[in-house]
Amino acid sequence: MLVASGWKCDNDFRNGYLAQLEAHISKAFPNCDLKAEPHISSKMHVWKKQYSTFLTMFSKSGLGWDETRNMIVVEDDNACVEYVKIDRTANGMRFKSWPWYSAWTEIFGKDRAQGDRGKDSHAYAAQVRAQEQHTTQEC
Repeated sequence: MLVASGWKCDNDFRNGYLAQLEAHISKAFPNCDLKAEPHISSKMHVWKKQYSTFLTMFSKSGLGWDETRNMIVVEDDNACVEYVKIDRTANGMRFKSWPWYSAWTEIFGKDRAQGDRGKDSHAYAAQVRAQEQHTTQEC
């Protein structure tokens, strides 16, 4: 939503993005008491840290990603053990499903093509808006 509407800039979000998120949540869920501080900002902080850990893990030999099960693939147990020694955030990530990883890639990923998964940001934004409009019409 914010990525597609231009709130992401230089691989981070522009000032005021938390207020925008809070406004969108309040509009979608009128009785919701979630606030930008501390609720949304703390969740964004945790997700960004976990996403960063994933990226670093995947750069190491012997560790990868299973898109079907949304889980870390460990081809070399020693690589996983050694990585957890370096980054304690990775402890406990191995046998857990991470269904939000693809969304985190869109939210926190760098705005440039990465291999065959790269997308034209304007085309993707149009696709997201079309999906949102289609979803709104179904409700």
